[in-house]
Amino acid sequence: MIKSKVFSKKDMRLLKRSFSYVTKYKSRFFILLFSMILIIVFGIVQPLLWGKIIQDLSEKNYKSIFTNLVYVLLVYLFQSFISFIKGYNESILNNNIVYDLKSDMYIKILNFSMNVFDKVQVGEFISRLQGDVSVLANIVTSQSVNIIINIMKVIILCIVIFKINITLSLIVLATFPLMYILFLVFGKKLRKENNSFKKLNDKYFSIVQQSLLGIKHIKTYKMKESNYKAFINNISEIKTKDIYISLLQNISQVISQIVSYLNNIIVIGMGIYFVSKEKLSIQYFIAFISYSGQFSSSLMMITQFNSQIQQVLVSLERIFGLIDNSDFPAELFGDKEVEKLKGNIEFKDVSFSYDKDMEILKGISFKISNNKFTAIVGKNGSGKTTIFNLLLGLYKVTSGEILIDGININDLNEKSIRNNISVVNQQQFLFNMSIKENLKLAAPNASVEEMEEACKIVSIHDYIMSLEEKYDTTIDENSSNLSGGQKQRLALAMCILRNTPIILLDEPTSALDNESENVVNTAI
Repeated sequence: MIKSKVFSKKDMRLLKRSFSYVTKYKSRFFILLFSMILIIVFGIVQPLLWGKIIQDLSEKNYKSIFTNLVYVLLVYLFQSFISFIKGYNESILNNNIVYDLKSDMYIKILNFSMNVFDKVQVGEFISRLQGDVSVLANIVTSQSVNIIINIMKVIILCIVIFKINITLSLIVLATFPLMYILFLVFGKKLRKENNSFKKLNDKYFSIVQQSLLGIKHIKTYKMKESNYKAFINNISEIKTKDIYISLLQNISQVISQIVSYLNNIIVIGMGIYFVSKEKLSIQYFIAFISYSGQFSSSLMMITQFNSQIQQVLVSLERIFGLIDNSDFPAELFGDKEVEKLKGNIEFKDVSFSYDKDMEILKGISFKISNNKFTAIVGKNGSGKTTIFNLLLGLYKVTSGEILIDGININDLNEKSIRNNISVVNQQQFLFNMSIKENLKLAAPNASVEEMEEACKIVSIHDYIMSLEEKYDTTIDENSSNLSGGQKQRLALAMCILRNTPIILLDEPTSALDNESENVVNTAI
């Protein structure tokens, strides 16, 4: 049994919300819409002109033929100009919507809880940012306008063809119920398959991203074969799924075309009969054939739009699920703001676990006074890094409380925590940009002199100055052009530039040789 309800209320809300991204560019959208309407008008005028030319040719009215050819040329010129306006506005609208969507999504990703990044593959975020956004922008700017235009075109052409001949028009309209049934039958199936395809695509991005970042590990541990096999299995599944979706779309399209072709043959046959009985002129017969073709084509496009809208509904669920934090929880902070903390830290009966089955900290209590160097000693896995993660607000305690200057860390806003704490990790991450730009990320207002002074303190300034591009030297991806000691010294320079009351050093010398360790310890 076929349900008459094409879209659910949730679908309609998603579609309505997607068009909210057009609001700030509504003038562009209306120019795009108006240009499409003009193209429809030109499409209606052309068949009448060509019909008149053929009619005049049969009557040997050559003067009228020349005049109408001039009109046809003018119509083509205007149509070309309007097509240019349409294409240009469509490009601007599309790129602006992509920009706005990516901007909204990316800031949300940056604000996700660390628990999200622990569980969700990075490839899924890349897939949503890239693939889903492009699909949505295309549907809003191009496909939606086309569907509006095609609906208008169907209505206008329906009126026009009925004016020419009622019997032939009824034959043309007979295809509509069949097209509507196709719309319903294939819609639900395409929605389900597109959702499955998106998940496979998420996995693809994750495999590629993880493999390229871990290429050294893959090579040294002889994992190329297994990694390649995982990649091949994934792209094989994507290929199979994409072919199947294409098959469904093509079956829908072929059935639509067959119905349309049969309808056209019947219309032409009946039209010839009416011309032979002088119930229809050659001019209007030619015009009607053109209009009925446009009518059937527009009707078929409306039907095919179903597969596109089902695909975009999947993307919309993924986009707004991310933006609304319904799929992924955001970081939670308090609303209390403190410009400068002193740095007195207290853990009161703190317990924490990343996983419910394994508790990392259990009833931990201690105090750390400000302006002191305090070491936390313990074996691997005892929770030293976890204590830092909790202090940084990356995770929330399971029970107990953490106080900074007597204030519960859960009451402080993000700015108060992050502006007052710096950290140097065991493996420091540096961005694939210049040394100066990396230092600027830590302290945006730092002057060149301040950056150089910080680097002198940690004994890396001389090395930087020995480089060809000095502070403008680009740090390679994964910091491969820096040694472990150099990375740690740069990290310490960033801490100096930030000048925070709390500095967390997470075993910064554990992976260094003796010489580098001594240099870093001296800097500390």
